[in-house]
Amino acid sequence: HFWSLAIFRKGEYGEAGIPILPSVVGEEKAARWILGHTLGMVAVSLVPYWQGSLGTLYLIASLGAGLFFLARNLQLLLCPSPVMARINFHGSLIYLAALLTAAIVDNVIF
Repeated sequence: HFWSLAIFRKGEYGEAGIPILPSVVGEEKAARWILGHTLGMVAVSLVPYWQGSLGTLYLIASLGAGLFFLARNLQLLLCPSPVMARINFHGSLIYLAALLTAAIVDNVIF
């Protein structure tokens, strides 16, 4: 989320003298870090289902949203540019909103 934003706004961070991952290691390596952390985050998002805290609705939504966000990450990895970073950043917002909505709905309905 924030590293995609950092790639998108890399110039502004540089002008302010703030060292961020994309400016330290480059956009391509930062995109690999983003994908790695997203894989972990998607895996961890399934824990509430495995623990029995949330049900099938949450599982389906978290898998769908996770695959959507991973697809955005792969696009960024293939083309690590500010434009793709902005698209990935917006993808993270959609992912988080879908995950939280699914958790609330699953908990209220079931």
